[in-house]
Amino acid sequence: MTTNEPTRGLDSLKARSLIETIWKRRTHRVSRGSDVAAGPMSYKSPHPRAPLTPLEEALLIAATGCTGLSMPDRPFYDPTSGAPIMAKPNVNMVGRTAGSPDNAQGTSFFLINDSGTYFLRKLPPVDGDPMDPTLLLQQAEMAKVKLLDRRIDVPDGKRDFPAYLDSNRFLSNLPGTTLLFPVVDLSHQYINGMMYLLTQPAGARPAILDDRNFYRPASRNGSTTASSTRPSRCRSGPSGPCAPRSRPTC
Repeated sequence: MTTNEPTRGLDSLKARSLIETIWKRRTHRVSRGSDVAAGPMSYKSPHPRAPLTPLEEALLIAATGCTGLSMPDRPFYDPTSGAPIMAKPNVNMVGRTAGSPDNAQGTSFFLINDSGTYFLRKLPPVDGDPMDPTLLLQQAEMAKVKLLDRRIDVPDGKRDFPAYLDSNRFLSNLPGTTLLFPVVDLSHQYINGMMYLLTQPAGARPAILDDRNFYRPASRNGSTTASSTRPSRCRSGPSGPCAPRSRPTC
């Protein structure tokens, strides 16, 4: 598809009511050209398989991308005490259509279609109309990093668990289909969440238990450090047959 071809679908999408879209939204698992054996609910597509056009695919890629700066509309200081709130309301300041707690934006997307397997780069926001067909196509090409010249799949056609679950093996990643596969790195969000917990006011701060140290609570005075709570082996000594062996402090 070239940018000179009709864009009726894009024009129709931009004119569609948000409320109507939400109300009529349904999840369809049967792609064009697919057949489903389901007894009285069986379905046989009358159409050949047809992949997305480049513009349709570019619109999906744009739906994972950057939308501009976000506003950290939360206080940085406790209004009662003036003490700083140490965890960051937003880990990143750049907004994105793909949601993320604390705007950590740990989600990366891979795109799979008939032409290959791609990693999608996170691009900065663009100037101009983000729904302009030419701009959508340009941004999509800049975002795509080709990893394989084929559709990635399990070897030897063994489309079964754990790669595919239940009936998904008959519906997912078929010829003609396009997949957007999210991979999430939780590290930043997990660290930010821990900061929120550890900087709560005195009396409201949760106790942190060490699951490798008999689930004893952590303590600032060092009374539950690894050297003081780790089980000791017994050996003969001046205080009796089972005196604890001294251990260096870690």
